[in-house]
Parts: sequence; structure tokens; C-alpha cells
Amino acid sequence: VLSYWGIWNAGFCFDDPMAIVNNPLVNGEAGWLDAFTSTFWGDRPGFEHLQSWRPLTVLDLRIDHVASGGAPWSFHVGNLVLVAMLATATMLLASAAGLGGTTALVVGVIVAAHPVFSEAVVSNVGKGDLLGALIGVLGLLLAGRWFAVGLAVCACALLAKESAVVFALALGALALSERRWGRAVAVGLIISLWYGVRVLVLDGDAGSISPIDNPLVELEGGPRVVAGLAIMGRYLSWWLAPQPIAPDYAMGVNLADSSHAAVWLGAGGLLVLAALYVQAWRRGDRPLIGALTVVGASLVLLSNLVMTLPTPLAGRLAVPVGLGLTFAAALGASRLVARRRPILLGMTLVWLIAGAPATSAMVAAWQSDASLFAMSAERLPDSARGRTNHAKQLIGAGAFAEAESHLRAVLARTPDYPLAVQNLSVALARQGRREDAWPIAIRAVEVEPRPGRARANLCDLAADRETLEADEAVKLCREAIEALPEAPEPTANLARALSRGMRFEEAEAVWTHGVDRFPTSVFLLGHRVSFLLNRGRLAAGIPIQRRLVEVAPSDPQHRRNLVALLLQHASQLARRDRATEACGLAREAGDLAPGPPPVEALIRRICEPVSP
Repeated sequence: VLSYWGIWNAGFCFDDPMAIVNNPLVNGEAGWLDAFTSTFWGDRPGFEHLQSWRPLTVLDLRIDHVASGGAPWSFHVGNLVLVAMLATATMLLASAAGLGGTTALVVGVIVAAHPVFSEAVVSNVGKGDLLGALIGVLGLLLAGRWFAVGLAVCACALLAKESAVVFALALGALALSERRWGRAVAVGLIISLWYGVRVLVLDGDAGSISPIDNPLVELEGGPRVVAGLAIMGRYLSWWLAPQPIAPDYAMGVNLADSSHAAVWLGAGGLLVLAALYVQAWRRGDRPLIGALTVVGASLVLLSNLVMTLPTPLAGRLAVPVGLGLTFAAALGASRLVARRRPILLGMTLVWLIAGAPATSAMVAAWQSDASLFAMSAERLPDSARGRTNHAKQLIGAGAFAEAESHLRAVLARTPDYPLAVQNLSVALARQGRREDAWPIAIRAVEVEPRPGRARANLCDLAADRETLEADEAVKLCREAIEALPEAPEPTANLARALSRGMRFEEAEAVWTHGVDRFPTSVFLLGHRVSFLLNRGRLAAGIPIQRRLVEVAPSDPQHRRNLVALLLQHASQLARRDRATEACGLAREAGDLAPGPPPVEALIRRICEPVSP
């Protein structure tokens, strides 16, 4: 609780909206049992490249949602409970492995406080990593007395997160070290059965991973090996030197740079772990074999050398690595320097105290997207995705020039990074530099891996581009609607493009369909009002403006615009001798904007002819 103080005040950020807020399996739109027959993302379009099956994690998230009605605090508190349980279970496992009470307690405290575990705790999506690790550790603990029970529990861990397979592999390694071939075969059968069911649920489609998600898919041979060692080195460094972990190591980070220290740390660490593993195997040191299997198997899988993951580096995936290293270090220290235990404990305490601010920094960073990506850009300035995400937040905050500088820095390193190109066109357009934004928006469509938001941005620029034929703008906007059918902006811009081409009847049909389809879109409703006013249909625009006030009550501009429209229409009605209707609209305007003398004077002038 002390390590993660304030986590319950954090909101949803990063992957949370996709995985939790809008996930039908979590928010109650789907049935409880659908968690076992659907992908983790709820079988929604757009997530085909991120296929995964984690029914226990989905059910845990669903319980958190029910507990608070979907408020963020219950998910964060749930993760805090899970990490407390994980620390306790690891402490019990250390004690069962023969470590003294004090050393076992230190192991538990490290799990509770070390920042290598922090992203899994502060990120709600990290619940799967915590839950899988907790169940896996409990499986190892139970297998010491009842192997079949422990194996069954480890099998359940696979239903929480795929990375929990390392705990089952640890059981298999322990069985092989004791030459219990039947147990080893049983572990293999369980893993095969889980994988078969997973393939069946996913319809045999593991998803295709794009270079945006993981640039390693384009590497082969030597560069791929170098990148794998760099990944291992970074995971090891996160545990060795407690530090805040940037949330995204995607495009822009040159993992294949052989001169980077992480490559040499990964290579050296792998050799050391292999040597220790051989020694533990010769001595029959079961606890150390289990711990090193968890570390080694995790690093090999995370290195992307055996299989390609959706992301090359993620802090929440470090949980098994951190657990295995903590356990192995405690075992080695207790045996090698038993006579110097006070000194060892003092060094561990200093190490944890040094890392405590990093854990607190992670809690502070994961309060919102804005704070998270600001930290990411600071910690990892060469990450294209992290810095682009920070720029997106700056665009949302209206800091367009600052966002532009970040995006140009990204494109200087990775000229064709799609998200940076796309957002640069948006930043320029928001500064009123639409001419500068146009060629960049065209480029964004060319480099976009899947048709989508870049086409919507190009449509927005095309809708009022005077040097572009209206029919060409209409064509671009229809392509944008086809690519993003659930987005309201292309529909509004299509209607604008039709209006520019004097195709008003078609535009009216698009507007009508758009308002019915997207009744809460501020963008669409605002442009609909503008269209009606330009067509001289003031009376028809007022109901749409009322809806804008209802949809976005915190924006005072919508209320001011409604007051202006009401008074303008009331004045028109008064000149047509429709005094009663005029006074009603004027009084509505007065209720919306009480106090300003000009408004009050106009209301009195309109309503004077009306008898009480």
C-alpha cells in the first residue's frame, strides 16, 4: 500500500479504454461465459492483429467493473490486492524452498516495492500479468506436496496470461531434473491442451503483427539476434537498477544497435544464467532450477527470437523475470554469504530505498494519458510511438506548436512512421496552416498500414480545400467513411464537400443520416448547425444547437451560441408579429444567460408587447 500510495486516484489510460472501458466482455454488454469463447478484446473489429485468450483475466476485470459500476478506482484497488497477494505467495514459496524467515520476508518486500513490477500494477491491463504470476506461484508452491494439484493450478494460470507458461515450464524442468518422466509428459500434455483450445477459440488465427507494433518483424539473421539480446539486457537492467519504465518501446528505438550497452548486458546475463543453470542441474538444486527456468524461459520468449510478440518491450511483461531473478538472487545470497547476512540485508535495504522513488514515479505517471506520455517522452526520447503519443496529448491540450516540434523530431529519426506523419498534419491544420498540412496528410495515407484515421484527416482537409475539385473531395470522404465507418467526422466532412459542390439534396440526406447515427458527436452537430445557418434555416439550427449544449454542457461556447441563435430568431419572430413565440424564445435565452444587461434589455424589448 505504501509503495503504490495514491494509485486509487488514477484514471484509465494507455490501453485501458480499449481493453476495459469499451470491451463488451468487461463492461457487461456480453455475457459472463463469453469470456471463455471470445478473444480478450471481445471479438471486435480492429483487434484482429492482437489475438489473445485470457478468460480468467476478463472475469477478474468484469468483477472490478461490477464493484464500482465501471469507475477506475476498483480496477486499481483490485491490482493492489493482487500484488499484495503475489508478494505474500512469493514469500511463502521462498520459505518452502528453505530460505530463512528474514530472507523470505525480504523476497516478499522486493516484490511489493521494486519498480520492475510496477507497470503491471499501475496499468489496469497489467492485471493479467499479476493474476497469471500469482496463480503460477501458487501452483509451484502446491506442487511441492501435491504435484497434480500444482500442475492443475499452473494450467489455470495459462487462462490469465499466455506468459504464465513459464511457471508450467518450471514444473516440467523440475520433473526432468528428478527424472520423473511421467510428470514431464503431463506438463507437456497440459501445455499442448491449452494451446489447442486457444487455437480453437481464436479460429486458428494468431493475428498478424505489423511493424508499427513490433519493428522486429522486419529484422532477420544477425540484426534479429542483436535485437533479442538488447531486449534481454533491458529487462535485466530494469531489475538490477530500479528505475521508472517507459510504457512503449515500439518504432524508433534501434534495438539492433550492437554498440548499445543493453546488448552486452543481455549477452553477459544470458551466459551467467546458463552457467548457473548448468551448475544447479548438476547439483540437483531444485529451487534454483525452478527460479532460473522462469527467468530463462521468460527472457527467451520476450527476446522475440522464438516467436514474435505484439510489442518488443513492455514493463508489465517483466513480472516473471523479476520474480525469477528475485528468487534466484535470494537463494544464491543465502547460501554463498550466509555469514554476512546483516551486510547483505543492509545492501538490499539500500537497493530498495533507492528504487522506491521509481515506484512512486510510476504511480504519478500512470494517473492519465497526459502524465504517462510526458514521462515516456522524457525517459525514452528515441521512441517514436512514445513521443508521438505525447504529441497527441499536446494536440488535445491545444499546444499545437509544441506537438509539431516533437513530431518533427520523431520524423527526423523515422521519416515514415505513420502515426507521426498523421499527427503532424493534424497539428499543422489546427494552427491554421492547412496548405502545409495537405501534402503531409497525403503522405500519411500513403504510409498508413491499414486504412483509417489518416484518410479521415485527409477528408477533413479536402472538404474545404478550394483548389481541389468538390467531386474529388467527395471521393476522398467516401473512402474515409469506408475505412472508418464508426467515426462521425468523415460523414460530416462528406456533407460539407457535397455542399461545396452545390449538391445540397445529397448533403441534406448525409446530414440526416449522420445526426441519427452519431447523435452525440460535437463535431458533426457543430457543422450541421453551420450548414443550416448558411442555408438560412435558423429555426432548424436551434434544436441541433440545444442538443450540442446537452452533449457538451461544460463548453460555454455552445451555450453562448444557443443564446445568440434564440435571440436572433426571437427578433425575427417579433418583426413578424409573432410576439408570444418570440417572447418564449427570448425568455429561454435569458434563462441560459441570466444577468448581462444587453441580453436583459433585448428580452424586455421583445416581450413588452406581450400581456402578462
